[in-house]
Amino acid sequence: MYQPPPLRGRSVFDDKRVLLIDPHQPTRNARASVFRSHGIGVDATDSLQVARSLWRPRAYDLILLNTRGHLPGEALDFYLEIKRASPHGRIVFLVGPPTYLS
Repeated sequence: MYQPPPLRGRSVFDDKRVLLIDPHQPTRNARASVFRSHGIGVDATDSLQVARSLWRPRAYDLILLNTRGHLPGEALDFYLEIKRASPHGRIVFLVGPPTYLS
């Protein structure tokens, strides 16, 4: 497993939080592991319903949403809900298969 090099002082990732929504357990676990290895807090879930219950304004620095496995309208609805409540929130759509797991 990859281990990041030691840093002097405070890491730029300290106090960062990510909400990871991915219905595929192997990729969700791999992605969460990479973030955690860098000291980033991760809440990972397989469903948009659980993500809605976890999300709060300013609670996460980044939301990663794997659109595969969700109906297109569901992912868009979730995005619009987040943007209405937190216009400056950062959301990344994961739209293809992760090549690192191929």
